[in-house]
Amino acid sequence: VARVSAPRLSGAAFSQHNWSSVYRGREPHFPPVAAHHIIAYSRNFYFAMDTSVMKAASAGGGVGGGTSNEPELKRRRLLDAGGPIEDDETARRKMRDAEVYERGVDGDFRVYAGFDPDDVADVKSAVSHDGDAYDSHIIKPMGHFAREGDLPMMRWLYVNGADTRDEEVLFWFPLYSAVRFGTLEVCKWLFAHGAAGDIKRTVADTRYTPLSGIFDESDKRTLSRWLILNGALCKDDDTGELDHDLITKDLTYHGDDSARELPELLMWAREHHQCRSAFGVFLMGTLSILEYSNTKLRHAFLARIRSEKVVDRILRNTPPDQYRLLWDELFPQRVCCSLAALCGKSGILELIGDYVGIMRGREARIIRQLTDLLPGVIAELDAKRAQSNLEADSNDDSDDDNDGSDGSDDFYESDA
Repeated sequence: VARVSAPRLSGAAFSQHNWSSVYRGREPHFPPVAAHHIIAYSRNFYFAMDTSVMKAASAGGGVGGGTSNEPELKRRRLLDAGGPIEDDETARRKMRDAEVYERGVDGDFRVYAGFDPDDVADVKSAVSHDGDAYDSHIIKPMGHFAREGDLPMMRWLYVNGADTRDEEVLFWFPLYSAVRFGTLEVCKWLFAHGAAGDIKRTVADTRYTPLSGIFDESDKRTLSRWLILNGALCKDDDTGELDHDLITKDLTYHGDDSARELPELLMWAREHHQCRSAFGVFLMGTLSILEYSNTKLRHAFLARIRSEKVVDRILRNTPPDQYRLLWDELFPQRVCCSLAALCGKSGILELIGDYVGIMRGREARIIRQLTDLLPGVIAELDAKRAQSNLEADSNDDSDDDNDGSDGSDDFYESDA
Protein backbone atom coordinates (compact mmCIF):
# COMPACT_ATOMS: atom_id res chain seq x y z
CA VAL A 1 0.00 0.00 0.00
CA ALA A 2 2.87 2.37 0.78
CA ARG A 3 4.00 2.09 -2.84
CA VAL A 4 0.73 3.31 -4.43
CA SER A 5 1.27 6.42 -6.54
CA ALA A 6 0.17 9.75 -5.09
CA PRO A 7 -2.60 10.69 -7.59
CA ARG A 8 -5.84 9.18 -6.31
CA LEU A 9 -7.06 6.24 -8.39
CA SER A 10 -10.61 5.02 -8.60
CA GLY A 11 -11.22 1.38 -7.72
CA ALA A 12 -11.93 0.48 -11.34
CA ALA A 13 -8.83 2.24 -12.64
CA PHE A 14 -6.64 0.59 -10.01
CA SER A 15 -8.09 -2.81 -10.89
CA GLN A 16 -7.67 -2.35 -14.63
CA HIS A 17 -4.13 -0.97 -14.65
CA ASN A 18 -2.42 -2.43 -11.60
CA TRP A 19 -4.22 -5.25 -9.84
CA SER A 20 -4.14 -7.48 -12.91
CA SER A 21 -0.37 -7.78 -12.54
CA VAL A 22 -0.74 -8.82 -8.89
CA TYR A 23 -3.34 -11.39 -9.93
CA ARG A 24 -0.80 -12.84 -12.37
CA GLY A 25 1.79 -13.02 -9.61
CA ARG A 26 3.91 -10.04 -10.73
CA GLU A 27 4.33 -7.16 -8.31
CA PRO A 28 3.55 -3.76 -9.89
CA HIS A 29 6.03 -0.94 -9.43
CA PHE A 30 4.87 2.29 -7.80
CA PRO A 31 7.01 5.21 -6.66
CA PRO A 32 7.30 5.64 -2.88
CA VAL A 33 4.86 8.02 -1.15
CA ALA A 34 4.50 9.69 2.21
CA ALA A 35 3.05 7.75 5.11
CA HIS A 36 -0.13 9.87 5.31
CA HIS A 37 -1.30 8.34 1.98
CA ILE A 38 -1.29 4.78 3.35
CA ILE A 39 -4.70 4.68 5.01
CA ALA A 40 -6.48 6.52 2.21
CA TYR A 41 -5.08 4.32 -0.54
CA SER A 42 -5.54 1.09 1.38
CA ARG A 43 -9.27 1.62 0.88
CA ASN A 44 -8.74 1.85 -2.87
CA PHE A 45 -6.60 -1.29 -2.68
CA TYR A 46 -9.31 -3.42 -1.08
CA PHE A 47 -12.04 -1.92 -3.24
CA ALA A 48 -9.97 -2.75 -6.32
CA MET A 49 -9.48 -6.29 -5.07
CA ASP A 50 -13.24 -6.71 -4.66
CA THR A 51 -13.77 -5.31 -8.17
CA SER A 52 -11.24 -7.75 -9.66
CA VAL A 53 -12.67 -10.73 -7.82
CA MET A 54 -16.26 -9.95 -8.86
CA LYS A 55 -15.10 -9.43 -12.43
CA ALA A 56 -13.41 -12.84 -12.39
CA ALA A 57 -16.52 -14.43 -10.91
CA SER A 58 -18.76 -12.95 -13.61
CA ALA A 59 -16.33 -14.23 -16.27
CA GLY A 60 -16.67 -17.78 -14.97
CA GLY A 61 -14.72 -20.21 -12.82
CA GLY A 62 -16.82 -20.09 -9.66
CA VAL A 63 -17.80 -23.14 -7.69
CA GLY A 64 -20.21 -25.28 -9.62
CA GLY A 65 -19.93 -23.27 -12.80
CA GLY A 66 -19.27 -19.74 -11.62
CA THR A 67 -22.90 -18.86 -10.89
CA SER A 68 -22.32 -17.67 -7.30
CA ASN A 69 -20.59 -14.43 -6.38
CA GLU A 70 -18.56 -14.79 -3.20
CA PRO A 71 -16.06 -11.93 -3.36
CA GLU A 72 -15.06 -12.18 0.29
CA LEU A 73 -14.19 -15.88 -0.01
CA LYS A 74 -12.34 -15.25 -3.26
CA ARG A 75 -10.44 -12.37 -1.75
CA ARG A 76 -9.29 -14.51 1.16
CA ARG A 77 -8.22 -17.28 -1.19
CA LEU A 78 -6.45 -14.81 -3.43
CA LEU A 79 -4.38 -13.58 -0.51
CA ASP A 80 -3.79 -17.17 0.64
CA ALA A 81 -2.84 -18.59 -2.77
CA GLY A 82 0.84 -18.59 -1.87
CA GLY A 83 2.42 -17.62 -5.18
CA PRO A 84 1.86 -16.62 -8.81
CA ILE A 85 -1.63 -17.26 -10.18
CA GLU A 86 -2.37 -18.04 -13.81
CA ASP A 87 -4.09 -15.19 -15.65
CA ASP A 88 -7.75 -15.77 -16.50
CA GLU A 89 -7.39 -16.01 -20.28
CA THR A 90 -4.55 -18.55 -20.16
CA ALA A 91 -6.27 -20.53 -17.41
CA ARG A 92 -9.48 -20.89 -19.40
CA ARG A 93 -7.50 -22.01 -22.43
CA LYS A 94 -5.67 -24.62 -20.36
CA MET A 95 -9.01 -25.90 -19.09
CA ARG A 96 -10.32 -26.35 -22.62
CA ASP A 97 -7.08 -28.02 -23.80
CA ALA A 98 -6.75 -30.44 -20.86
CA GLU A 99 -5.90 -34.00 -21.92
CA VAL A 100 -8.93 -35.71 -20.41
CA TYR A 101 -11.87 -37.64 -21.85
CA GLU A 102 -15.65 -37.68 -21.61
CA ARG A 103 -17.23 -39.87 -18.96
CA GLY A 104 -19.19 -42.98 -19.98
CA VAL A 105 -17.86 -43.01 -23.54
CA ASP A 106 -15.46 -45.37 -25.32
CA GLY A 107 -13.66 -42.60 -27.15
CA ASP A 108 -10.54 -42.47 -29.25
CA PHE A 109 -7.11 -42.28 -27.67
CA ARG A 110 -5.67 -38.73 -27.68
CA VAL A 111 -8.99 -37.22 -28.78
CA TYR A 112 -9.47 -35.07 -25.70
CA ALA A 113 -12.59 -33.45 -24.35
CA GLY A 114 -11.02 -30.89 -22.03
CA PHE A 115 -12.67 -29.30 -19.00
CA ASP A 116 -15.45 -26.76 -18.94
CA PRO A 117 -13.63 -23.46 -18.17
CA ASP A 118 -16.71 -22.21 -16.33
CA ASP A 119 -16.73 -25.17 -13.91
CA VAL A 120 -13.72 -25.76 -11.66
CA ALA A 121 -15.43 -28.94 -10.39
CA ASP A 122 -16.00 -30.42 -13.87
CA VAL A 123 -15.84 -34.24 -13.89
CA LYS A 124 -14.06 -36.05 -16.69
CA SER A 125 -12.36 -39.42 -17.26
CA ALA A 126 -8.61 -40.01 -17.05
CA VAL A 127 -8.83 -42.79 -19.69
CA SER A 128 -10.27 -42.84 -23.20
CA HIS A 129 -12.29 -46.07 -22.85
CA ASP A 130 -14.75 -45.25 -20.10
CA GLY A 131 -17.88 -46.91 -21.44
CA ASP A 132 -18.60 -48.49 -18.06
CA ALA A 133 -18.01 -45.15 -16.29
CA TYR A 134 -15.89 -46.64 -13.52
CA ASP A 135 -15.58 -44.35 -10.53
CA SER A 136 -11.83 -45.00 -10.41
CA HIS A 137 -11.49 -43.20 -13.78
CA ILE A 138 -12.86 -39.89 -12.47
CA ILE A 139 -10.56 -36.88 -12.58
CA LYS A 140 -11.21 -33.21 -11.86
CA PRO A 141 -9.24 -30.09 -12.82
CA MET A 142 -7.32 -29.87 -9.54
CA GLY A 143 -6.16 -33.50 -9.81
CA HIS A 144 -5.31 -33.13 -13.49
CA PHE A 145 -3.14 -30.04 -13.07
CA ALA A 146 -1.53 -31.63 -10.00
CA ARG A 147 -0.40 -34.41 -12.34
CA GLU A 148 0.94 -31.73 -14.68
CA GLY A 149 2.75 -29.98 -11.81
CA ASP A 150 1.15 -26.68 -12.87
CA LEU A 151 1.04 -24.71 -9.60
CA PRO A 152 -0.10 -21.34 -11.07
CA MET A 153 -3.06 -23.13 -12.65
CA MET A 154 -3.87 -24.91 -9.39
CA ARG A 155 -3.83 -21.57 -7.59
CA TRP A 156 -6.24 -20.18 -10.18
CA LEU A 157 -8.58 -23.10 -9.51
CA TYR A 158 -8.21 -22.61 -5.76
CA VAL A 159 -9.01 -18.88 -5.95
CA ASN A 160 -12.09 -19.69 -8.01
CA GLY A 161 -13.41 -22.18 -5.45
CA ALA A 162 -11.94 -25.57 -6.38
CA ASP A 163 -11.52 -28.20 -3.67
CA THR A 164 -7.94 -29.31 -2.95
CA ARG A 165 -9.10 -32.75 -1.76
CA ASP A 166 -11.85 -33.87 -4.17
CA GLU A 167 -13.12 -36.44 -1.66
CA GLU A 168 -15.48 -38.09 -4.19
CA VAL A 169 -12.55 -38.86 -6.51
CA LEU A 170 -11.33 -42.37 -5.70
CA PHE A 171 -8.05 -42.56 -7.59
CA TRP A 172 -6.73 -39.31 -9.08
CA PHE A 173 -7.37 -37.04 -6.10
CA PRO A 174 -4.95 -34.07 -6.09
CA LEU A 175 -2.40 -35.17 -3.49
CA TYR A 176 -2.02 -38.67 -4.95
CA SER A 177 -1.73 -37.18 -8.44
CA ALA A 178 1.08 -34.92 -7.27
CA VAL A 179 2.85 -37.76 -5.43
CA ARG A 180 2.49 -40.17 -8.31
CA PHE A 181 4.13 -37.75 -10.73
CA GLY A 182 6.81 -36.69 -8.26
CA THR A 183 6.24 -32.95 -7.85
CA LEU A 184 7.27 -32.11 -4.28
CA GLU A 185 6.41 -28.40 -4.44
CA VAL A 186 2.87 -29.24 -5.54
CA CYS A 187 2.56 -31.69 -2.64
CA LYS A 188 3.71 -29.03 -0.17
CA TRP A 189 1.24 -26.51 -1.56
CA LEU A 190 -1.68 -28.95 -1.38
CA PHE A 191 -0.69 -29.98 2.15
CA ALA A 192 -0.73 -26.31 3.24
CA HIS A 193 -4.04 -25.56 1.49
CA GLY A 194 -6.43 -28.12 2.91
CA ALA A 195 -5.21 -31.53 1.70
CA ALA A 196 -3.18 -32.54 4.78
CA GLY A 197 -5.84 -35.13 5.61
CA ASP A 198 -5.10 -37.02 2.39
CA ILE A 199 -1.54 -37.95 3.33
CA LYS A 200 -2.72 -41.40 4.51
CA ARG A 201 -5.78 -41.64 2.24
CA THR A 202 -6.33 -45.03 0.62
CA VAL A 203 -6.29 -45.01 -3.18
CA ALA A 204 -9.47 -46.41 -4.81
CA ASP A 205 -10.24 -50.01 -3.80
CA THR A 206 -6.62 -50.85 -3.07
CA ARG A 207 -4.88 -50.86 0.31
CA TYR A 208 -2.06 -48.56 -0.69
CA THR A 209 -1.57 -44.90 0.11
CA PRO A 210 0.40 -42.11 -1.56
CA LEU A 211 3.50 -43.23 0.38
CA SER A 212 3.25 -46.94 -0.39
CA GLY A 213 2.66 -46.12 -4.05
CA ILE A 214 6.13 -44.56 -4.44
CA PHE A 215 8.25 -45.93 -1.59
CA ASP A 216 9.98 -48.50 -3.81
CA GLU A 217 11.04 -45.83 -6.36
CA SER A 218 14.56 -44.67 -5.56
CA ASP A 219 14.21 -41.49 -7.64
CA LYS A 220 11.39 -40.32 -5.35
CA ARG A 221 13.16 -40.77 -2.03
CA THR A 222 13.02 -37.05 -1.23
CA LEU A 223 9.25 -37.09 -1.70
CA SER A 224 8.72 -40.26 0.34
CA ARG A 225 10.87 -38.82 3.16
CA TRP A 226 8.73 -35.68 3.12
CA LEU A 227 5.54 -37.75 3.40
CA ILE A 228 6.98 -39.66 6.37
CA LEU A 229 8.05 -36.48 8.19
CA ASN A 230 4.57 -35.04 7.69
CA GLY A 231 2.76 -37.92 9.35
CA ALA A 232 2.23 -40.57 6.67
CA LEU A 233 3.22 -43.30 9.17
CA CYS A 234 1.86 -41.71 12.36
CA LYS A 235 -1.15 -42.74 14.41
CA ASP A 236 -4.38 -40.78 14.10
CA ASP A 237 -4.25 -39.48 17.68
CA ASP A 238 -1.98 -36.47 16.93
CA THR A 239 0.68 -37.72 19.35
CA GLY A 240 3.30 -38.03 16.62
CA GLU A 241 3.86 -41.69 17.49
CA LEU A 242 4.52 -44.05 14.59
CA ASP A 243 2.05 -46.83 13.85
CA HIS A 244 3.90 -50.16 13.61
CA ASP A 245 1.11 -51.76 11.55
CA LEU A 246 1.12 -48.82 9.15
CA ILE A 247 4.90 -49.07 8.78
CA THR A 248 4.65 -52.77 7.97
CA LYS A 249 1.84 -52.20 5.46
CA ASP A 250 3.02 -49.10 3.62
CA LEU A 251 6.77 -49.78 3.57
CA THR A 252 6.46 -53.37 2.36
CA TYR A 253 3.63 -53.02 -0.16
CA HIS A 254 5.77 -53.84 -3.21
CA GLY A 255 7.53 -56.83 -1.66
CA ASP A 256 11.22 -57.18 -2.40
CA ASP A 257 11.36 -53.77 -4.16
CA SER A 258 10.11 -52.07 -1.00
CA ALA A 259 12.31 -54.24 1.23
CA ARG A 260 15.41 -53.00 -0.61
CA GLU A 261 14.50 -49.41 0.28
CA LEU A 262 14.12 -50.07 4.02
CA PRO A 263 17.88 -50.13 4.79
CA GLU A 264 18.24 -46.86 2.85
CA LEU A 265 15.48 -45.29 4.94
CA LEU A 266 17.11 -46.54 8.15
CA MET A 267 20.49 -45.11 7.11
CA TRP A 268 18.85 -41.74 6.36
CA ALA A 269 17.08 -41.70 9.75
CA ARG A 270 20.28 -42.59 11.62
CA GLU A 271 22.25 -39.87 9.87
CA HIS A 272 19.73 -37.23 10.91
CA HIS A 273 19.51 -38.61 14.44
CA GLN A 274 23.31 -38.59 14.82
CA CYS A 275 23.49 -35.09 13.37
CA ARG A 276 20.98 -33.93 15.96
CA SER A 277 22.99 -35.56 18.75
CA ALA A 278 26.17 -33.87 17.52
CA PHE A 279 24.36 -30.55 17.43
CA GLY A 280 23.39 -31.15 21.06
CA VAL A 281 27.10 -31.34 21.93
CA PHE A 282 27.61 -28.07 20.05
CA LEU A 283 24.84 -26.46 22.10
CA MET A 284 26.48 -27.64 25.31
CA GLY A 285 29.51 -25.60 24.34
CA THR A 286 27.38 -22.44 24.28
CA LEU A 287 26.46 -22.80 27.96
CA SER A 288 28.15 -20.44 30.35
CA ILE A 289 30.14 -21.86 33.30
CA LEU A 290 28.04 -22.02 36.45
CA GLU A 291 29.41 -19.70 39.13
CA TYR A 292 30.05 -21.10 42.62
CA SER A 293 28.06 -20.13 45.72
CA ASN A 294 27.16 -21.90 48.98
CA THR A 295 23.46 -21.64 48.18
CA LYS A 296 23.91 -23.22 44.72
CA LEU A 297 26.01 -25.97 46.28
CA ARG A 298 23.23 -26.83 48.74
CA HIS A 299 20.57 -26.80 45.99
CA ALA A 300 22.74 -29.05 43.83
CA PHE A 301 23.20 -31.54 46.68
CA LEU A 302 19.48 -31.46 47.41
CA ALA A 303 18.67 -32.22 43.77
CA ARG A 304 20.94 -35.28 43.93
CA ILE A 305 20.17 -36.63 47.41
CA ARG A 306 16.59 -35.35 47.90
CA SER A 307 16.91 -35.20 51.70
CA GLU A 308 17.45 -31.88 53.48
CA LYS A 309 18.57 -33.64 56.67
CA VAL A 310 21.30 -35.57 54.89
CA VAL A 311 22.47 -32.52 52.92
CA ASP A 312 22.70 -30.38 56.04
CA ARG A 313 24.68 -33.11 57.85
CA ILE A 314 27.17 -33.35 54.95
CA LEU A 315 27.70 -29.61 54.88
CA ARG A 316 28.09 -29.40 58.70
CA ASN A 317 30.72 -32.15 58.71
CA THR A 318 32.68 -30.60 55.83
CA PRO A 319 35.11 -27.78 56.56
CA PRO A 320 34.09 -24.58 54.73
CA ASP A 321 37.39 -24.49 52.86
CA GLN A 322 36.50 -27.87 51.35
CA TYR A 323 33.17 -26.72 49.91
CA ARG A 324 34.81 -25.82 46.60
CA LEU A 325 36.08 -29.40 46.24
CA LEU A 326 32.52 -30.68 46.62
CA TRP A 327 31.39 -28.15 43.99
CA ASP A 328 34.04 -29.33 41.54
CA GLU A 329 32.91 -32.93 42.06
CA LEU A 330 29.32 -32.02 41.29
CA PHE A 331 30.15 -29.73 38.37
CA PRO A 332 33.43 -30.69 36.64
CA GLN A 333 35.10 -27.61 35.29
CA ARG A 334 34.76 -27.03 31.56
CA VAL A 335 37.18 -25.06 29.50
CA CYS A 336 35.44 -21.89 28.42
CA CYS A 337 35.32 -21.80 24.62
CA SER A 338 34.32 -19.17 22.10
CA LEU A 339 30.89 -20.80 21.68
CA ALA A 340 29.92 -19.41 25.07
CA ALA A 341 29.47 -16.07 23.29
CA LEU A 342 26.29 -17.57 21.77
CA CYS A 343 24.76 -18.24 25.18
CA GLY A 344 21.23 -16.85 25.24
CA LYS A 345 21.21 -16.15 21.50
CA SER A 346 18.40 -18.59 20.68
CA GLY A 347 17.62 -16.94 17.35
CA ILE A 348 21.18 -17.39 16.10
CA LEU A 349 21.27 -21.00 17.30
CA GLU A 350 18.00 -21.79 15.52
CA LEU A 351 19.37 -20.22 12.35
CA ILE A 352 22.50 -22.39 12.59
CA GLY A 353 20.35 -25.47 13.22
CA ASP A 354 18.19 -24.76 10.18
CA TYR A 355 21.28 -24.17 8.03
CA VAL A 356 22.78 -27.57 8.85
CA GLY A 357 19.40 -29.31 8.53
CA ILE A 358 18.67 -30.09 12.18
CA MET A 359 15.15 -31.43 12.65
CA ARG A 360 13.10 -30.29 15.61
CA GLY A 361 9.82 -31.08 17.30
CA ARG A 362 7.62 -33.69 15.67
CA GLU A 363 10.06 -34.38 12.85
CA ALA A 364 12.81 -35.16 15.36
CA ARG A 365 10.51 -37.57 17.23
CA ILE A 366 9.62 -39.34 13.98
CA ILE A 367 13.32 -39.71 13.09
CA ARG A 368 14.13 -41.13 16.53
CA GLN A 369 11.27 -43.64 16.32
CA LEU A 370 12.37 -44.75 12.86
CA THR A 371 15.84 -45.55 14.19
CA ASP A 372 14.19 -47.64 16.95
CA LEU A 373 11.51 -49.45 14.91
CA LEU A 374 13.00 -50.06 11.48
CA PRO A 375 15.66 -52.61 12.57
CA GLY A 376 12.87 -54.80 13.97
CA VAL A 377 10.76 -54.43 10.81
CA ILE A 378 13.75 -55.37 8.63
CA ALA A 379 14.48 -58.40 10.84
CA GLU A 380 10.85 -59.53 10.59
CA LEU A 381 10.94 -59.29 6.80
CA ASP A 382 14.23 -61.20 6.63
CA ALA A 383 12.79 -63.96 8.84
CA LYS A 384 9.65 -64.22 6.69
CA ARG A 385 11.71 -64.34 3.52
CA ALA A 386 13.95 -67.07 4.94
CA GLN A 387 10.92 -69.08 6.03
CA SER A 388 9.31 -68.67 2.61
CA ASN A 389 12.49 -69.82 0.84
CA LEU A 390 12.72 -72.82 3.17
CA GLU A 391 9.14 -73.84 2.44
CA ALA A 392 9.69 -73.39 -1.29
CA ASP A 393 12.78 -75.64 -1.19
CA SER A 394 10.86 -78.22 0.82
CA ASN A 395 8.04 -78.26 -1.71
CA ASP A 396 10.50 -78.69 -4.59
CA ASP A 397 12.09 -81.68 -2.85
CA SER A 398 8.67 -83.17 -2.20
CA ASP A 399 7.71 -82.82 -5.86
CA ASP A 400 10.93 -84.58 -6.92
CA ASP A 401 10.24 -87.45 -4.55
CA ASN A 402 6.61 -87.90 -5.66
CA ASP A 403 6.97 -87.69 -9.43
CA GLY A 404 6.23 -91.46 -9.77
CA SER A 405 9.56 -92.38 -11.31
CA ASP A 406 12.35 -94.54 -9.85
CA GLY A 407 14.87 -93.58 -12.53
CA SER A 408 14.89 -96.90 -14.45
CA ASP A 409 12.74 -95.51 -17.26
CA ASP A 410 15.20 -92.68 -17.73
CA PHE A 411 18.02 -95.25 -18.07
CA TYR A 412 16.27 -97.28 -20.75
CA GLU A 413 15.17 -94.19 -22.67
CA SER A 414 18.69 -92.79 -22.73
CA ASP A 415 20.08 -96.20 -23.73
CA ALA A 416 17.62 -96.43 -26.62
